[in-house]
Formats: sequence, structure tokens, C-alpha cells
Amino acid sequence: VKTMFPQSSSYLSHYDSSFEWLTSYHALDPLLRRIICETSGDGDVRPSVLHVGCGSSMASYGFLYGLGCGYVLNVDVDIACVKGAEKKWKAYREKNGWTVVDDGYGDGENARGIKIGNRHCDRMQEWKVLDFGNAEDCKSVLCGGEDYEGRKKFNLVFDKSTLDCFVCSDSYAATNLVSESYLSLRPGGAYVIVSFNHADFIVPLVRDCPGLDWDPNVEQLTVGRHVHDPRDESLWDVATLEEYSEKRRKNDEDNNHDDGESRGWVNVFIFRRRCHRKTRDMSTTGEGPRQVDGFLRDSIREHIHRTNDEWFRNLNPMMTGVREMDLKKAFMTQRVQLNCDEEDCEGLPLKDCYNVLFTEAEKEHLDYDFFLEDWAAFREKENHCDDKKISQDRMTIDIALKFLEEMQ
Repeated sequence: VKTMFPQSSSYLSHYDSSFEWLTSYHALDPLLRRIICETSGDGDVRPSVLHVGCGSSMASYGFLYGLGCGYVLNVDVDIACVKGAEKKWKAYREKNGWTVVDDGYGDGENARGIKIGNRHCDRMQEWKVLDFGNAEDCKSVLCGGEDYEGRKKFNLVFDKSTLDCFVCSDSYAATNLVSESYLSLRPGGAYVIVSFNHADFIVPLVRDCPGLDWDPNVEQLTVGRHVHDPRDESLWDVATLEEYSEKRRKNDEDNNHDDGESRGWVNVFIFRRRCHRKTRDMSTTGEGPRQVDGFLRDSIREHIHRTNDEWFRNLNPMMTGVREMDLKKAFMTQRVQLNCDEEDCEGLPLKDCYNVLFTEAEKEHLDYDFFLEDWAAFREKENHCDDKKISQDRMTIDIALKFLEEMQ
């Protein structure tokens, strides 16, 4: 196999080495091939893909040269990854002798290249920095600054563990990711999520978002984690990739069994934007929302936040019957040690409560300052709902247990 980028190349840096989250493109190739065929229709236009949270992945090369897509937009919040990927793409095109011509798909060095007689040069990809936590950023990158008319439409939105990251850290970003993925799809297009999370969590999280008209029948699969993950870009030569994809597809058709190259599994979820039938006058019966306004976006965020909290509360409850009994005993013991057993000395000081309530492992993730912030938010909520005000610097055992329940 020819080396696409020799190790001595001056532009190679820390970000030039690719990395694939969860599984490789090759492990997903047969599934993605089927989805692309299902969403492409009978038109002459090559299908397009939006790759969210692309990082340094080389999957876009698979979409272009393995599946024959015409355009891939890769977005990520990491500027260094985006710049590194652009350098790779420029060098890749120069290596193949493809010229750069602005034909409406982009500008400058990101435009689709045209070269007579080369069947690969009409395929184009570009990278853009996009922070899904910023709604204006989404509008600028995905809609060209317009509310709707400038939005690009894709056959496929590809998400490899990006939603997984957002639901753990940023409900605003998760809201925008799901909303913008839906709005960026053509009717009938597919949002493909590769995830380490369980179906009982991801499916209702996305499918039941208010205002988004997903097909209720969500396809769920498990895909093997490919051992021979081609993280070296030298394995992504055009001819090699097409040959591999064809061999993999033929092997699956002929043998219909695991070839032994997969170890472990990841979940794949396919959400399809509903494609409504046309009436006799050829007008559609509705295609879902053309845009997601602030009110609807807030509703989606509340849904994601609630679904997330309920799932993790049930999966790993902080408060169990055994822990409640242990905390009551520890609370009483601490009160005795501090001579706080008199009726006029209600509860424990916050520092002592912190030490009693949390294990050492939990304290590694929740230091005392964060605990005080959570306590202040809890007091504000409870004092607003209850006439009996909660002490600012002490906790009773009943309040402490309720506080733990809320922290879930």
C-alpha cells in the first residue's frame, strides 16, 4: 500500500494522527452502505453527509471513496483538529493531481476539484469549526447565517459518540446537536448515532424530542469493534479503500458470519426524518418544523435533561435503602462526637455533612466548593417552595437525604 503521507512530511503534527472513537469506519461500512442507498433515491446527485464531532477521524474518506458520496461536511469544536484535517485533505488532493476549482460547493482550497478523466475528483469535503453549545454558531455554519433558506440538506448525519459526550456534560449542546441534526436532514434522511449507551436511554432521548418529527420505528443494531482499525492514513488510499469495501460487502453476502476480526460491540441507532406523502396537488402534508425557535428549543432541552436524569438515577441510584440507614447512623454518631445532641443544636455543620454524606470516590468528582454551590441552589429552590426556611450553614438528616435525592 502506498503511503499517502510520509512520516517525514513537515505538516504532520500531534493532530495529524487520526483516531476513531468506539469503532472504525470499516466496521460500519456495510451498514452505512445500505443507509446511503436507502436515502439517496433515484436522482443523479451524489448523496451528502454531515459528520458531527468529527475530531481527527478519517471516516469522511470512507464516505467519499468507499460509498461514493459527493460531499461531506465535517464539523468539530477543536480548531486544531479542523486545521490538521484541512492540511491532510489539501495534501491528499495534491498527491492525486486534482486541481481546485470553485464550482459552488465551497471557496478557495476547500472547493470541489475538477479534473477531466478522473472519476474521483468530483467528490468534495470540507471542515468547519462548530460549537454546538452556541446556537448562533450553528446558524452561521449550517445555515450560512440565514434562519432557514441557506441551510444545507444532507442524506445522512453521522454521530460517533458525540451525543454521548454532550448528555454527560452540556444539555445545551445536546439540544442543539439533536435539533440541528434533524433540521439538516432531507425528508427521509437518517441520523446515525454510534453509542456506548443503552437503547432504553438513547432511543427515547432522541425520538421523543418535542416538535421533531422522527419516524417512531427506530432501527437498533450492534456492530463489532474492529480490531484492525486503520488509524494510519496510509491505509486510506482510494483504490485500497474501494477494494476493501467491495471485499467486505461480498464477504458478508457470501458467508453471513463474523470473520473473527471483531471483538466487543457498540450500539448503532438509526433515526429517520419522516418523509410525508404528497397530496393530489403535489403539496406535502407537512414536513415537520422548518426551524426550531427558542421556545421549542427550550422544550427539547427540558426533555433531554429530564430523560438524562431519570435514566442515570435509575441506573446508578445515589440513595438506596442500605445507604440511607448507614447515613442515619453516621449522622447520629457525628452529632454525638460534636456534642450536638441537644434539641437546640439542630443538624450538623456543612463541612461535617459533606464528610458524612459522600464517599472518598464521590469527593474526587464533587469537591467541597461544588458541594456548596449545589447546596445553595437546593436551598433557594426549597425556600421558594416551602414556608419553613432551611438553615444556611447546617443540615438535618432529613434535609441531607432530600438533598442527595435532588443531586441525582
